[in-house]
Amino acid sequence: MPKYTKRSVALITAGVVAVSGGAAWAAWTILGDGSATATAGTAAELDITGTSITALVPGGTSDVTLTVSNPNTFPVKVTSLEFVSITTTKSGCDAAANVEFASEALPTSPATALDVPAKTGTTNGSKEITVAGALRMVSDADDDCQGASFTIVTEVDGLSNAA
Repeated sequence: MPKYTKRSVALITAGVVAVSGGAAWAAWTILGDGSATATAGTAAELDITGTSITALVPGGTSDVTLTVSNPNTFPVKVTSLEFVSITTTKSGCDAAANVEFASEALPTSPATALDVPAKTGTTNGSKEITVAGALRMVSDADDDCQGASFTIVTEVDGLSNAA
C-alpha cells in the first residue's frame, strides 16, 4: 500500500482544484453583430362627412358638425380646416351668393377636441368636430333657396399624434 504523506495529499488536492478551476474557465465569450431593416408605412387620407346642425334662414348662422374618419393605424390631430366651396342642386338658388362661410375656427377645448383616434382592427377611428357658427345665410337670400340642401367641400389638415 502506498504511503501518503502530508505533502502528497496537498499536491493531490492542488491538482483537483486546478482541474476544477480549469473547467470553470472553459466558457467562451461570444460576440456578434448584424443589421435589420424597417420600412415606414404611408399615411392614408382622412375622410370627412358633415351636417349642418340647424336649418339656415336669412340672416341666421348654423354650426356644422364634421365627422373625421381616420383609416391610419396611428392617431391624428386635426390642425386646420377649410371650407372650400358650397353648391346646391336646387334650381334658381345660387349657393355661393346666398350662403357664406362665417367661421372656420376649430374648437380649442377640451385639449383632445381635435384628436382622431387610430384605426382599430377593421374599424376606422372617428371624431366629431363642431365648428360653431360656420355657415351664414345672407339676409336677402333668394326665395328659391327655401328648402335647398347645400353641399360643402371641406378640407382638413392633420399631423400624426402618436405618443
